[in-house]
Amino acid sequence: MSPVVKFMFECVWPESNASQTEVLAFKLVLPSRPGFLAETDFLSRRLAGCGLINSLKTFGVAGQELCYIPISDDVDKEVENVLKLMDSAICLMSLNHYPSRSPLYALESLEMALINRLSFPWILKQPSKRYRIALVEARHLSGGRDVPPKLFLSAVNLGISLVVLDREGHEVQNCPNLYENLLPIDMTLDDALPSRIATALQHPDYRVDGITSFTDRYLVATARAAKILGLPIIMQSESLSLSTDKYIMRQLSTESEYTSLLVSGPEELEQTMEAFTDPVGFPLVVKPSHGKNSEGVSKVANSRELFHSVARLARTESTVGSKIVIEPYISGPEIDANYVLLDGEILFSEIGDDFPSAGDSDTADFTADFHESAMLYPSGLPQKECDLMRKSLYDLLLKAGFRTGIFHVEARIRNSEMEYQLSSDGLMDLVKIVAPGKIYQKTRPFLLEINARAPGQMLTWGTEFTYGIDYFSLQLLAAVMDRERLRALSRPFLHGAQSWTSVVFVPTKGLGIFDGDDVFQDLHRRHPELMAQVSHHRCMFRYGDSILPLSDGSWPWVAWFVAFSRINRYHVVKLGHMIKDRLHYNVIER
Repeated sequence: MSPVVKFMFECVWPESNASQTEVLAFKLVLPSRPGFLAETDFLSRRLAGCGLINSLKTFGVAGQELCYIPISDDVDKEVENVLKLMDSAICLMSLNHYPSRSPLYALESLEMALINRLSFPWILKQPSKRYRIALVEARHLSGGRDVPPKLFLSAVNLGISLVVLDREGHEVQNCPNLYENLLPIDMTLDDALPSRIATALQHPDYRVDGITSFTDRYLVATARAAKILGLPIIMQSESLSLSTDKYIMRQLSTESEYTSLLVSGPEELEQTMEAFTDPVGFPLVVKPSHGKNSEGVSKVANSRELFHSVARLARTESTVGSKIVIEPYISGPEIDANYVLLDGEILFSEIGDDFPSAGDSDTADFTADFHESAMLYPSGLPQKECDLMRKSLYDLLLKAGFRTGIFHVEARIRNSEMEYQLSSDGLMDLVKIVAPGKIYQKTRPFLLEINARAPGQMLTWGTEFTYGIDYFSLQLLAAVMDRERLRALSRPFLHGAQSWTSVVFVPTKGLGIFDGDDVFQDLHRRHPELMAQVSHHRCMFRYGDSILPLSDGSWPWVAWFVAFSRINRYHVVKLGHMIKDRLHYNVIER
């Protein structure tokens, strides 16, 4: 019995209900021409969230030649060949049962949904090469104890094997099914790291077709190792050095009226301050020139807080050796702008709203952090502001020398028509500024940082659900300059975002021992109706895990989740608030 027919029988006569009497409708996805699959499980990704589908099963792997059978206009002949047609299917779906509607209506509705979701070139004329890619630093492969890591799923679906380079004894070695080989090397960030990477990969058993990293601090070394090995160089190390140093990156901006300072500690700051003839304007932002996860970022309101924050950063172990940047605090709405570029062309871009962090509050002191609280797609800003930000930040990428790759750019909007406000029911969202007689100044972007790699796993899941785009897959394809698949898999849904989607971060309650079960399993038992609006989630800790300071490599959040709504933006904001409010866990102080 063919896999297609077998799956159909399982749907018609499930083990739990051998006397199935409902009328069932099925939909086959057949290749429209000869060719080869661009990706193994693209249908599961592109059809996620389609409420018409009860279950689906895909057939075939990346690079596999499709069984193409032309469909004629002779109905009688097609009835005879129906089994052959079923064997050529790459996917079989069973539709949800709606007693008030006929199966034909459901099939017609699904046909329209498939046109929206599958209108991209998923059939290649030639089979794709089976690549081997070196991954420098295994953060995106580790820690996925209950949920398969996104990067691993992306690589498998593309037919790509991974060779991982990381320190000896890294916890990823406990998950050998996630990669082909693990090459332990000294990961110290020094001038010799590119040579150590290249030396490890020059062994004949570990030759690779490309090399990449999803971690900012290793991007420059990875690019230099690619040059040594003669691998595709999609980003020059000079451009990466610029983007990973927040002070140098600030020089890209044309905001000449804003001055950024670079100091090594409070002593140098005091000497610098004495050179100023005009008073320093507060509030200011203090941050390490090389940082991660907004670690060490603070907003200061006076000289006392400024010197205290600089002194704290200067003695923080994780930022020792990094200079300290001092720059103006811009209070406008913050956005994330993501780009997929190929030879300078934008293949895909999106703008999402980065909701205010604790440090953005008018009442926050300088100890408040700037960790993400929520991201919402698509943006609620006026279209003209989105267009301005998209074009301005794209121009800055080109100015920095970037032409190909995935880019996660963070910026604020000066003089926006919108601002964040709390509504009467306690929900925070963008609203239009009501200021009679106010003359709006020119709207302009204020660049915060350029991350020359895919967004984090949680944001990538959010974009995948919203637009059908997998940034991790695209970064892997860019690493080997697979132009055909990079271009094909950068096509979003034909009609744009399928929902309002919010990625919500649940902050930790302080340091200590995590005392609880998986917060989402517990929530599903108590509020299944809320979890039905969650597409992806992850609890970062298990019972007994230690919640440590960020400087020790811990997470700033206990969990994150992706909530969605097809009603309106307000609904998804409310959903995120309700889910976050109902997650229960405790932290036991040490």
